[in-house]
Amino acid sequence: MTKLKNIFSKNVIIAFLLFALYTLLPSLTSNLMGLNFDVTLNLALEIVLTFIFVKLFRPVFSKSSKMTKEHLVKTLVKIGGVFVLFFIVNTMCNVVVTEIFHTELPNNLQLDRLKETNLVYFIISAIITSPILESIFFYGTIKEIFKKKPFFYFIVSGLLYGLFYVAFSYTEAVQLFYVISYFICSLCLSISYYKTDNIYFPIGVRMLSGVVTVLAFLNA
Repeated sequence: MTKLKNIFSKNVIIAFLLFALYTLLPSLTSNLMGLNFDVTLNLALEIVLTFIFVKLFRPVFSKSSKMTKEHLVKTLVKIGGVFVLFFIVNTMCNVVVTEIFHTELPNNLQLDRLKETNLVYFIISAIITSPILESIFFYGTIKEIFKKKPFFYFIVSGLLYGLFYVAFSYTEAVQLFYVISYFICSLCLSISYYKTDNIYFPIGVRMLSGVVTVLAFLNA
């Protein structure tokens, strides 16, 4: 047990460092390589980081895989249910914030630019790499820190999730209020993971959300 705890402690530190790199990738590669090479390098690094994260938290994935296989249909139905709740809450929160403050979701502007720059990167990042990386970090890693303090786990993971999506993409101060929207949506994912102890819940919901996002932007 002590050995496992030590492994997770090291992995948590490594995860924070790697996620910091993941967060800074766009600006780093853009400044060093220029826009054309930026998206190609970002995609390659995101894929590598995804494999590293999965490797670091292999015990979490092994446990989740076992639970999912034992109750496959039931798990898929529940993931679908959480996604529906997540989608409704996300839509309502964004509409409320948009109507009150008369601004646009900053992440939408970022996605627009990404779609126009490199469609392949946009699809892979939205549906595969981002859901896995962010679910492991915001829910797997943070849960390890606040394992016996669920209230702090829900608060910290939600705030970090909101700040991650808004702080690096907002163009006007009023858009910072979207942190509230992301925080509320994050509760659907953090609570589902805490209740089930299955990392495929947040990953599955985020992947489904990514599919909806891609389809919406492609048809826009």
